[in-house]
Amino acid sequence: MATYRGDYTTDTGKVYFSVSLSVSEIAPELIPEIFSSNTTQGPGFCALPRNVKPRKASLIDTEGLSYQIEYPFRPGTPEWILFWEQIEENPLVISSSGNGEIVKGIK
Repeated sequence: MATYRGDYTTDTGKVYFSVSLSVSEIAPELIPEIFSSNTTQGPGFCALPRNVKPRKASLIDTEGLSYQIEYPFRPGTPEWILFWEQIEENPLVISSSGNGEIVKGIK
């Protein structure tokens, strides 16, 4: 598992700066360029609150191997749209799906 850091915007618009994001050990050519240009490899300086589980993309490559990328982009933003477009356009990715942000303890 590799760690990247970036500014994470929650679904409600709150920004957490320099948050650690987990990425499966993945070939660089599978990582969307928008992710690489908005994050830095290495641990972040803070973490999301315990009740916020970050969004993640699940990818399957042409060899059938599975990967996960926690990503910081708020749904509907230009960065989020470009992130998913770059995944869909990558010929090395045969399948992708996403899990949205999970916030626990909110009633």
